[in-house]
Amino acid sequence: TLTSVSNANAGTYSVVVSGACGPAITNSATLTVNQNVSVAGGLTNQVACPGNNVSFAISATGTSLVYQWYKDNSLLSAQTNSSLALNNVSNANAGTYSVVVNGACGNAVTNSATLTVNQTVAITGGLTNQTTCAGDNVTFAISATGTSVVYQWYKANNLLSAQTNSSLTLTSVSNANAGTYSVVVSGACGPAITNSATLTVNQNVSVAGGLTNQV
Repeated sequence: TLTSVSNANAGTYSVVVSGACGPAITNSATLTVNQNVSVAGGLTNQVACPGNNVSFAISATGTSLVYQWYKDNSLLSAQTNSSLALNNVSNANAGTYSVVVNGACGNAVTNSATLTVNQTVAITGGLTNQTTCAGDNVTFAISATGTSVVYQWYKANNLLSAQTNSSLTLTSVSNANAGTYSVVVSGACGPAITNSATLTVNQNVSVAGGLTNQV
């Protein structure tokens, strides 16, 4: 009897049977020690943009391994390889992915990771043209959606330093402020989007030549 066998016990075992009469008889058999299931390299969390391809892969050791994949604890039919490929991902693919690894020996091992699908930059409310009087305050504002959205404002294609909010406020405007204002919106996914509008500054009433007394 061999107790608590390991790989070291694998091999060929023989017994020699002898007695008072006749030649000794040798009989042999082999012991194969199957390997328990073990995960050598687990799944890693993934972050992707819509339309990207994503792959989860696990590295496991053991004898007669069998894999089954799940998404949010729901079985993914026919997904029984050591890797799972998701093509052209969308928001619907975001969630937790798990693989259960079974084998000839040992307990089944479950390993999980999450897929986060970032949002593409989109403009939900664009800039509008503004007309105002000299000395007034003016605000341009944009509404955008997306992941990790960043804003940068320009006037006539000239960068406005430190103007990186979703709105731009101009105080006590003058003729020098008139022109085209643009904001470039970028994010984790998708191309940057530029949106523009114009500011017209009307002139206040001014008398250049007054009345003169008449005789």
